[in-house]
Order: sequence, then structure tokens, then C-alpha cells
Amino acid sequence: MNSKSINSAGLALLVVCAFFTSNLQAEQADGLLIPNGSVEQQAMAEQIANVLQAYELLIQAGEVEAANKLMPRLQQLQEELRMSRKLKPQIGNIDAMALTQLKEMAHSVFRQNEKIVSELAASREEIQSLKKSINELRAIVEEQLASKHDEMMSHVDLNGTWEMTLPGGSISKVELLRTAQDLWKLKTGTVLGGIYQHTGSNLKVVVPNDQRLTEFLWTIRDPNTLLLVESSTKTGSDYRGAIMHRLEKPAAEVFETPDPMFPDSIRPSN
Repeated sequence: MNSKSINSAGLALLVVCAFFTSNLQAEQADGLLIPNGSVEQQAMAEQIANVLQAYELLIQAGEVEAANKLMPRLQQLQEELRMSRKLKPQIGNIDAMALTQLKEMAHSVFRQNEKIVSELAASREEIQSLKKSINELRAIVEEQLASKHDEMMSHVDLNGTWEMTLPGGSISKVELLRTAQDLWKLKTGTVLGGIYQHTGSNLKVVVPNDQRLTEFLWTIRDPNTLLLVESSTKTGSDYRGAIMHRLEKPAAEVFETPDPMFPDSIRPSN
């Protein structure tokens, strides 16, 4: 290669180096070259340096045509690096905006959840208060109904023949006979016989046929049905659950005397 070609190649190398150096200086002035750039940007910078080195070697070897073919690649790498450095702050701003929006949304959801939790707690307290009121009202109503039932059953005439069914399934006819104003004699061949006192809706044994068995207690469920709710176990048997059904007494004569306190809807009709 003649001296003229070498001089031309050297001049071309100087021009290229001056071109890229001026561009790099301009990027530094614009704040585009960031010392702590991304890995991708550093890789691009290394590629540019490698291509420049290859260009220089080709020029020194006199391969001007081959060196010139590297120019488009150099320009492409430089433009990609420049765009990457321009986009980085913009992406950072976008990420910061998205993060701010996410934080605001999270705070909004948290405030809404707090409101919902507070409303649920208030509703729970109201429900508990309502349950308490309902239970209190139920207790009052049950007490009134029990009192009314006792009052009604205290006027029932128990005279007559009844059918007694024991827990074991044994069935027999028994009689209830009045012996005094509130005393009734239960005539039966079982240990349940004796004198009973009628109080409210209860029939309590006071003089048992077997003097050991003093715990028998019948409850008057309605004018025609008695249920044994308490029993003595001194004989080894438990008779709770025994039931008596009226056989002969007409419903119209169940109550001893009409009572204006009883509604017509529950007083037996003639």
C-alpha cells in the first residue's frame, strides 16, 4: 500500500474517532452517560469500543473498504445506546408514578376495609343486643305462658278413668278420684298409686302407697293428658315418661267452672 493510501486511511481514522468522541462528549454534556448505567448499556458501550478497535486495526492494515463497512454498525450501536440512556429516566418516572398510584390504591382499599370492619363490628354489636332482647322477651313470654298454663290447669277436673302407659310399654286402666278440694287418689295396681296434691299444672304425691316412694310428680300437659316427670328409683325402676290419657270424661266437662280469665279459644266448648 502506497503512502497516499496510508495517509488517507489515517485521515479517515482520525475523522471517525473525532466523530464518535464528539458524540460521546455531547452525551456527557446532556447527562446521558451515567457512570452506573444498566448492564445492557454497559454492554452496548463495550460493543462500540470493540467495533472502534476493529475499525482502527482495519485502517492500519490498509483495509479501508472493510473498515468503512463497520460505520453503519457503529452508528446503529451509538443510536441504540443514546436512546437507551434517554429512555431510562422516562421509564424510571413511569415506574415511580405507577408505584405512587399503587400506594394510593392500597391506602384507599385499606381505608375501605377499615370502614367495612367498623361497620361489621357495629352490626355484630347490634345483633348481639337484638339477640339479648329476643332472649329476654322469650323468657318473659315463656314465663307468662307457663303461668297462664298453670292457672288454666289448676281448674281441670281430673275425676274419671284414665289409660296409663308405662315406659316399658305396659298399659292399664286407672282412676283418679277427688278426696278433697285439691287432693286426688290415683287408683292403680302399680307403685304409682297414692294420694296426690293438685297445684297449678302439677300433681305431686303426698301419701304414696309405698311409703318409700315420695318423689312421683305428674305434670298436666292438657286437660286430657298427664306426664310423669319425676320418679323415685328406690325400687330400682325409673317410671319417668309414663303417660296417662283420659278415657271417659267429656271435653265439655273438663273444667270445673267457667272462668272469664280464659279465652274462648282455649276453653272447652259445649
